Amino acid sequence: MQEFQQKKLVGKDKIVLLGIFILSLLLAKFIVSARSVINLSEPIILKKTGLAVALPTGTGWQKTRHWSYKHNTFALVAIFGVRPGAPTTSVKWQYLLEPEPLTAEEQFKKYAAAITGEITETGQIQSDGPNLHWALIKQSGKTADLFLGIAQLQNQRWLYLRVEYAIGSKQFGEKVFNATAKSINFENNNLLQTGTEVVDYARTDELQILTATDTEQEFFFIEDANEQIIGFFASILQGSNDVNSFKITSSTHIEENLQINEISMLQGSYPMNRFLWKTRVADLASGIEKSSEIELTDNTITISSFGPGHDKTYLFADSAIPDALLDLVINAFLETDHHQIMVDLITSFGRIKPVIISKIDNSQPVKNSEKFAYAIRIDFLDGQGRYDQIYFNEDKKIIRQVINAPIILILKRIDKKQLLEKFPKWQEYILQLEYLQ
Repeated sequence: MQEFQQKKLVGKDKIVLLGIFILSLLLAKFIVSARSVINLSEPIILKKTGLAVALPTGTGWQKTRHWSYKHNTFALVAIFGVRPGAPTTSVKWQYLLEPEPLTAEEQFKKYAAAITGEITETGQIQSDGPNLHWALIKQSGKTADLFLGIAQLQNQRWLYLRVEYAIGSKQFGEKVFNATAKSINFENNNLLQTGTEVVDYARTDELQILTATDTEQEFFFIEDANEQIIGFFASILQGSNDVNSFKITSSTHIEENLQINEISMLQGSYPMNRFLWKTRVADLASGIEKSSEIELTDNTITISSFGPGHDKTYLFADSAIPDALLDLVINAFLETDHHQIMVDLITSFGRIKPVIISKIDNSQPVKNSEKFAYAIRIDFLDGQGRYDQIYFNEDKKIIRQVINAPIILILKRIDKKQLLEKFPKWQEYILQLEYLQ
């Protein structure tokens, strides 16, 4: 009986070993199959840019479906891995909004130095789209090397392709890189080109008009989606024609929902070769404050909102405008025959956010608003779904603005008297805005 049980156990062991062997063969076949042919996804379009690229797809691949925005860059990612813990191959496309003055070759050297790597091979891939320069970079002290591809697009835009692969898998990494690189499809973006031309006019002619303005004050109630007053926005422009300078001080105060108080001051000159922009935001509920300081000098933006020693810099793009000066672009745009343009907004904390500005038919009625002479819609392309609708009178002054975001806000033009009557405890604060330094 004991001998029979031993034989039975031996038989089970053989079956288990046979199962493991079969699984190993299947896994090997899976790996060979996954690596033999690189299948690509359908082109993934980056909205309103003229750019579309693909990612590897199929067995073993996981990928993002849409471009995501973060740190002034749009990105797509795909990762190949046959089992948890096994070496992987990763693919990443990046569409850079920050201008880069260096050539592709200089950028390779800069990138390699930053990761303590060594460039061992370089070349070019030509396709129907822009030429992609590439470099193979060996990473010191790491278990993976990478192919880095760089293509220059129009209007100071750059496209990166990074394929990182486990050491020993160069053939597969190279195959993935070449197949993915050839998927670039790019058409010149006329909206961005036209927007750049409008921004240039705004930063010269419109800015000169602004510096000639003595003092101009604008006040708005901020309402929620139910049109209940929850705060105010105040803006004071002071120009100085003698020295071609200007100062814009603004404050946003919301007591409900967001519960914030933001104050911003931008001082600059004509022509737009320098400015200093300070912002402070306070959370009224917690009392926590954060601040930012943005300075333009020598065509370089420096942002000091990341703490001492953590300043960030980038070139001031030809298509860019601080959002505190967006009115200049809108005024210039309304004077053109263009229906739609793209520009880059620089936010008060230094983020670059591309937007589409479109004209709205002024024959359409606006709820609870006086008749307007001009209207525009601003679509933010950072993936958050925000869009603004702004309505103007004959003098191109805003009479109403609807901010369509997760929390809907409505701005309605008022005079100072109405503001002080509604928010009497903020009277001294409002009256002192124009004297802030």
